[in-house]
Parts: sequence; structure tokens; C-alpha cells
Amino acid sequence: MAGCSGREFLGMLETGCLGLRERRDEINALNVFPVPDGDTGTNMLLTVEAALKQARACVTNGIGDVAAAAAGGALRGARGNSGVILSQLMAGFADGFKGLQSAGVKNWEEAWSKAVKAAYGALLNPVEGTMLTVAREIGEALPAAAQSRPESLGALFTEAVKAGRNSLQKTPLLLPILKKAGVVDAGGMGLLVIWESFAGYLSGSAPAPETSAASRAAPAHAPGNAPSSTSPAGHALPATESKGPAQAGVEDLITFGYCTECLVGGSNLAPEVLRNNLVPLGDSLLVVGGGDLLRVHVHTDHPGHVIELCLLVGELLEVKVDNLRQQHRDLVAAAGSGGEKNGFLESAPVPAKEADPGAEIPSVQGELPPAALVVVSQGDGFREIFQSLGATTVVEGGQTANPSAGEILEAIESTGAQEVILLPNNPNIILAAEQAARLSSRPVHIVPTGSLQEGVSALLGFVPIEEPATCARKMTESARLVHTGAVTRAVRQADFGDLAVSAGDFIAVTGKDMVAAESSLKAALSALVGALIKRGGRLLTLFWGDDLTAEEVTDLAAEVSRLHPALDIEIYHGGQPLYPVLVSLE
Repeated sequence: MAGCSGREFLGMLETGCLGLRERRDEINALNVFPVPDGDTGTNMLLTVEAALKQARACVTNGIGDVAAAAAGGALRGARGNSGVILSQLMAGFADGFKGLQSAGVKNWEEAWSKAVKAAYGALLNPVEGTMLTVAREIGEALPAAAQSRPESLGALFTEAVKAGRNSLQKTPLLLPILKKAGVVDAGGMGLLVIWESFAGYLSGSAPAPETSAASRAAPAHAPGNAPSSTSPAGHALPATESKGPAQAGVEDLITFGYCTECLVGGSNLAPEVLRNNLVPLGDSLLVVGGGDLLRVHVHTDHPGHVIELCLLVGELLEVKVDNLRQQHRDLVAAAGSGGEKNGFLESAPVPAKEADPGAEIPSVQGELPPAALVVVSQGDGFREIFQSLGATTVVEGGQTANPSAGEILEAIESTGAQEVILLPNNPNIILAAEQAARLSSRPVHIVPTGSLQEGVSALLGFVPIEEPATCARKMTESARLVHTGAVTRAVRQADFGDLAVSAGDFIAVTGKDMVAAESSLKAALSALVGALIKRGGRLLTLFWGDDLTAEEVTDLAAEVSRLHPALDIEIYHGGQPLYPVLVSLE
């Protein structure tokens, strides 16, 4: 095949989807820890399915249009870190194929180069030994293949697969934790499966996609939206001093007075250049887009300066400037008269710091939080905890059930708030949260919580009346004060460094370390607490999962108290799956 049309590119994507579906469990099993929550294969599959749903709508168009539609679907449908990186690769593809009816060898080489650049550029700290390395080393092998056989896409893909396999086998040498666990990178494996499927489609050796040509106009499997919930009025927010209308309010905490938004048109627009120039002028800065369109949002005291800088790079298509202090005064007046609250959190009772549990809780009527709080959570108990601490919307998701960037984006937009503070509460959701923030029409401040326990700690630092960017920074600091760990069961035999693990063992994990593998939950929990105590702290909190009873966790807490009598121990129902106990120590 000398060139690849839009229909043929769609066929390749469908074959790649089939390949991921067939090998999903194999990819999922490549967990660093032998825990039952491997989901890299699932996340990559769902991301490609989201891309296909959009791409099928323009199957009769050229490859440029099909690739652009696929990229748009992937950006919103991306799940987990692997899915987000895959979506960025597809966005680079779309850029490389832009305007083309079909793509030859040289087009594929150039498009993949742009794809790799886009994926690396999307990450603040790219890590080698991951699917990024596999993508890059595939790209490095393409120029020689393109030069030797410039008319053969089959030869190009054969060389790409060869380079991908070699790169994947080297990932444990680049990432010590992979070597310690004795596995290759799961995301790299998923990417190789896609390229193998592409090559198989071109050679005719790959199984035919389940979707026939007649069914390609029908939507693919579309993952359901994760349910969300709005915190009902009456839930208590974290303990803080109530401020009445006569006291200092939100208006006094607004650092920069004007919300300034610009839509800038032009050619070869670079968001990072404009972003760097705008940093000194304010906060809540957002510059997204690129190419021929940029969207700018910033809180500043000098909107004219912002506009001038935008004019230096392109043409102003839209300009909007709002006086934040006046908006707040209007909102307070509306609230006082029973008017609309414009999508902000409903005023909620706030307990005083030394409140008597039986006393009436004072109200803060008239004080409206300047931002909504969106939290990703898993388990009925954690949902209730986050709602009681002030969460506006709870997005269901976590281990094995990462929400897509689109689902997080929907939750952000549904708040109606001017700004949003977002807690992903899982390291595999942070990139999807960042992608949703880039796609949002409003500023989103991400508190990069890596666990549900960190999320709880962060919310204890949430002060609704503070300026959102300041509040998010303080919540991030609060999350860092807690040491966390978890106990789950091993799904396979494994050697993790010097630690031998048998299938069915209870394993204790903290961060990137496995600290124990025991035959009993009690022994594993005791070992985990012992490891955490070395980091300092006195208040131990146990969140019990959906496969334990209150009596069982009480017995576990009693054993921990016997071994460590100096600890203060609290117990809460989390309801999380897969992990019988989650632990925090502060």
C-alpha cells in the first residue's frame, strides 16, 4: 500500500481496538505490584473506543478529517495516565495528517514525530522506561525505514513493530521499579499491541474487526458517564470560624480584581510563549489551544496589559472583562434577597472550632464560596465523607474505574461556578484531570492528591471563602502532611525485590514500596503501620472497605493499639473496593 485513506485509517484503528480488547487482561496484569487493580489495558481500550466513536462519523472523508475526529474523541474519552498519553499521541497524528486525503510513508513518519513531541510536551516531567520511550524509539526507527522503502507502508510498520518490541524489553533497565517487579511497562505493551495491529491490518494477517463496513456509521461502545452528586445543603464544612456580613469576606481576599478572557486568532500560535508573558500579571492563568486559536483566562489588576500582550501574538476575536469584586457584591446582595446564587455552592452550616456537638450550628448566610469543589472518589463511605467536607460534586471513579477526561470535564462544567478546585485522589487520574482542566471553559485548580486519604486531608484545609488559587495551594500543603498506605490481596505470585509474594497474600503498600506480604490481614496491617510510624505521626486513621465489617475493623484497630499504644486511632467506613483497609498517619 503506497497511501492510507481515511477509511483505511479507520480500519487500522478498529483493528487496534480489537487487539487491545483481546490482550487487555495481559496488559492489565503488568502491574508493578501484584494487586487486583491493573487497568492500563482497559484504559487504553476505552480511549481508543472513544476515538472510534467520533472517527466513524466521517469515514468517507480523508485521513486528515478521520484523524482529527479520532483525536477529539480520544481527548475527551482518555482514561488513566496511559489513555491521556495515547490521546496526546493521537492529537499529534491529527496535526501531522491535517488536510490530507491519504497518507504515504513520509506522511506517517512526520505525523508520528509530531505525535511523540505532543505526548512528551503534555507532561511536566516525562519519565523514561514508559510508553513514552517506546513511542520515541519507534519514531527514531522510522526515518531509515522510510528512506530505504519510501513506497511501502508495510515495510515501515514492520520496522516500527521491531523497534517497539526492542524498546519494550528495555523498559525495566530504564525504570528501576519495573526491574524490581520483574515486568515491562504496561503502557508500552499497549502501544506495541496497537502498532502490531496496524501492521497486521496492512498485511492482511490481523483478524477482521468485529464491526463491518455497514456498521461503521453506528457508534462504538460508549462507556457510561460516572454518576455525580451534588452536596446537599446542611452538610457540615470543615471547621473554620464563621464570618458574618460585617466581617472580612471573599471580596477582601480577592487578590486581582478583573477576570480577563480573550480569544486570539492567528497562525502558528504558541500557548507557552503567551503564557510565560502573562505570568507576572496575575493568577488563575489559563492559556489553551495552539495553531490558529488560543483561549486566554487570567485574573489581573491590569486587563489592558493582558489585551496588549494578546495583540502582540494575534488578532482579538473576543474580549471579556469582569470586575470580580463587583460580582461578589452583586452575589451577596442577591443571596440576601433570596435571589439566584449563580451556580455557587449553597450556603452551608459551618461549625465553630470548639462547637458543642449538641448545639445549634451557626449559619454563614450571605457568604458564597468563590469556587466549586469537584472530587473523584470511590466507595459510599468516602462519598459521604467528601460531601460532608464541602464537595460540590463527587465523580465516581478510582482503582479499575478511572473516569474519562470528558466525565471529569462534565462534572467541572456542571457546577456553574466561575472557578473549580479539583481533587483526582488517584495518581492514575491526575493526567486525565489535567486534560479536563485544559478543555474546560473556566479556570480549574488541581490539588494533585494521589489517594483518597490525601483527599480527605486536603479537604480539611479547604476554606470556602478563600480565593480559589490560594485555597488550592493550601489544600495541596495539607495533603502533603499525611503519610498513607493500603492493604490488599496479591492476585499472582511475584518477587518484588527481596520480598516473595504468593497469590492470595495480604500485601501492604505505601507509595512505590511494598513493605510486607503476609498470610493474614492483621499481620499485613501491623507491618504497614510499623513502616508508617517511622515517618512520624500520632493520629492513625483506618478507612475500611466494602469487604469488611465494623466488627472486623474494630478488632484490627484493637491489635494496632496493642502494638502501638501511643497512637490515637480513628475508624471510618470508606466502602472502597479491592482494598480492605486504607491508612493515613499524621
